[in-house]
Amino acid sequence: RCDVARHTCEQCLSDDQCGAGSVCSARRCVPGCSAASPCPSGRTCCAGACVDTASSLAHCGACGRACPVPMGAPATCAAGVCGVGACSPGRADCDRDATNGCEANTATGVTSCGACGTVCPTRANAAATCAAGACGYTCTAGFADCDANPANGCEVDLRTTMSNCGRCGNACAAGLTCVSSTFSLV
Repeated sequence: RCDVARHTCEQCLSDDQCGAGSVCSARRCVPGCSAASPCPSGRTCCAGACVDTASSLAHCGACGRACPVPMGAPATCAAGVCGVGACSPGRADCDRDATNGCEANTATGVTSCGACGTVCPTRANAAATCAAGACGYTCTAGFADCDANPANGCEVDLRTTMSNCGRCGNACAAGLTCVSSTFSLV
């Protein structure tokens, strides 16, 4: 600290001898705050440090109010309110809830496939899928989409269909039937 009366630099003995935003530690003025040495205007003294509670992730809006780290995005603090930063690719904040972050997986989620609210349709004898943000479906075991028409799903029961026994286009010969996806004598 400077002693202006004697024009010399001297070691501090107490916080009040240091400027705003500084405290006396080991006889030196260092960044910090206390009751005797408050923070400069626009800053708040939180745990001995001067912080901007309008933007601090550890002290957002008030001392000790930490912003939770959301899933799939960085936390933000703007005007003293916690929020969610830009979502990582393939993630989205569909419910606008900062506490759970970018909760939707738009790359693989069947309820938000490619974008929030895009629900993959259900198909007959199939399970809806989402891959790389595009809807699709997977046939249930024993069924197939032999006509390649997604509208009617997996329309063929490979276990019992005479014209598609075990696989599409595998027709049973005369005198045979399809039982459990294999040819069998009538």
